[in-house]
Amino acid sequence: CCNPVKIERSVYWSIPKHKLKDARGEQVFTQNQKVLIPASNPDKGRVLTFKCKNFDSETGRCLDYNNRPEICKNTMCVKSSDENIDESIKRFTHNIFLNDK
Repeated sequence: CCNPVKIERSVYWSIPKHKLKDARGEQVFTQNQKVLIPASNPDKGRVLTFKCKNFDSETGRCLDYNNRPEICKNTMCVKSSDENIDESIKRFTHNIFLNDK
């Protein structure tokens, strides 16, 4: 489960809003005020951040995994079959971002 949920601003506006809802049609993401800039490529675009109501901060897991939004089902943290899953997830989730001012 992602905390915070990060979606590129240009991608967010193109996503049909029903895909950001769970299987029951409920909104699960609340947009944070924080907008991030990727440090590795600051010209690439801004990243919006969201709080997920189903994120369990103690376990790092989704509280309603079976009913999660489509966007969560189609997200893959593992990019390479050559690396350890834990290393891949760490690499994917520990990108460095600059705060947008």
